[in-house]
Amino acid sequence: MDTSAVATLLESVRIARGQGTRLVLTGLKGQPSHLISFLEFAHLFEVTGQEATP
Repeated sequence: MDTSAVATLLESVRIARGQGTRLVLTGLKGQPSHLISFLEFAHLFEVTGQEATP
C-alpha cells in the first residue's frame, strides 16, 4: 500500500460521507493494517476485523 492508495482511501471516505453513507475497511492484515494504525487513520475509517498491532 503506497501513498496513492492512502489518497484513494481518503478521497473515498470523503465521498462516502458526502453521500451520507459509510466506507468500511474490513479484514486488514499485514502492511495495510500497520499503515492505517501508524498514520492514526483509524478514527477516519470504520475498520472491522483488523489484526491486533503490537
